[in-house]
Amino acid sequence: MVHKIIFAAYRDWALQVLPHVQQHPRVAQVHHVRSNDELQEFVAVNGQKFDFVLLCGWSGQPTKEVIDSIPVFAEHPITDNPELTDVYSLGTPLQAQILDGISTIKHRLVKVGFPELEHRMFSHQVDMSLAGSMDTILDQMHATSIALYAQFLDDYPDVTWEQWPGVRCMKAPRVPADSKIEFAELVNMSTKRLYDFCRMLEGPYPHAFLEDGEGILTIEKVSFKSKK
Repeated sequence: MVHKIIFAAYRDWALQVLPHVQQHPRVAQVHHVRSNDELQEFVAVNGQKFDFVLLCGWSGQPTKEVIDSIPVFAEHPITDNPELTDVYSLGTPLQAQILDGISTIKHRLVKVGFPELEHRMFSHQVDMSLAGSMDTILDQMHATSIALYAQFLDDYPDVTWEQWPGVRCMKAPRVPADSKIEFAELVNMSTKRLYDFCRMLEGPYPHAFLEDGEGILTIEKVSFKSKK
């Protein structure tokens, strides 16, 4: 069986995944969209000609009209700790997990439901590390997404779906103002926590910064050496 796919991506690392999906032997056609508006408009007119949507590095929730019209799947990096998986389900899961000290996660292929990904089902997963700079992490995201989609496309539609807990207390999506470090916070921040805060906000994210009456100090890159 070959598939006709709508591939939704706009981030640089996710766009590098697109050629690998296009070249998969079980893929006959791929249409690329870059926004939820574009996705909704295309599905409304042409959705019946395609088999499913793949979201890659995607922010925001597809509309109910899209999800009701065509199966939607997404890659999702998340801890496999069953007590925490629902906490990091939406918003900016990578940054939240880094800041909370999580070092290894699972990169999963999930089935998207409505509203707010309430039906948490996954079919495939690969291991992923959250160590190093954001460039290193996004390089991993690129590589693990390629592997994840290849496994999924090899097997679909004959995949086994598993479920993890529903929503209890999700981390709120980050906004640029959340990148500010208050001077009062520095007194109580360990060097490791400060490192994690700054590295999770390396490009392409809004960088960590400090601000006073003289100006704004932006932290674009950061390194850390443990004494332990």
